[in-house]
Amino acid sequence: MSHRSHSLRLSAYYHDEAPAFHAGIIVLVILAALLGNFGLFLVLISAHAALDTVKYREVRKLSWGKTLQSVLRESLFDVMLLMLAINVWFYLQPDAGILASGGWERSLGTTVRGMGTLLLKIAILLRVLPALVHPQAYLRHKTFNPRSRLTAMELLCFAVCLGSCLALAYTPILLQGGLPTAIRLLATQLPPWRF
Repeated sequence: MSHRSHSLRLSAYYHDEAPAFHAGIIVLVILAALLGNFGLFLVLISAHAALDTVKYREVRKLSWGKTLQSVLRESLFDVMLLMLAINVWFYLQPDAGILASGGWERSLGTTVRGMGTLLLKIAILLRVLPALVHPQAYLRHKTFNPRSRLTAMELLCFAVCLGSCLALAYTPILLQGGLPTAIRLLATQLPPWRF
């Protein structure tokens, strides 16, 4: 074995312990959150849910009903973060009338909208990426008992998702252009291939 392949093998074994590796991952997560739209994050959450389906159905041998329940519970927090990000993005649009005052308020609103959606996207990426990068370890990892009752956090996530859906249903009324503007704005953010 050559010295080069030996050092590459050692790097692969111990990459998780290297601070430079973690710094690089953080930079890539922030870059992906800046460039990615909501459609990309929907694809990532769906891929994570597919991996959860394999985990609960094939590895833990649960019934389809318990598998679906477990997948929904595992994805609930990610879906809540995505719904919040979409609402922040929608409600702080210049067309929404909330920021329709002067230039200063608009620039502040744009900054808040950008930071709000960026932070929520980073939170989703930090939750989803470990499962997608290391699927074998994730499939072995036991998370919770699918037969357990819903926790207070899960109930809160359900409530926030419901509130977010209601808020999204209200956005065409709030936007100056109505439903066509809401559809046009959402169409710019949902296809994952659009950056």
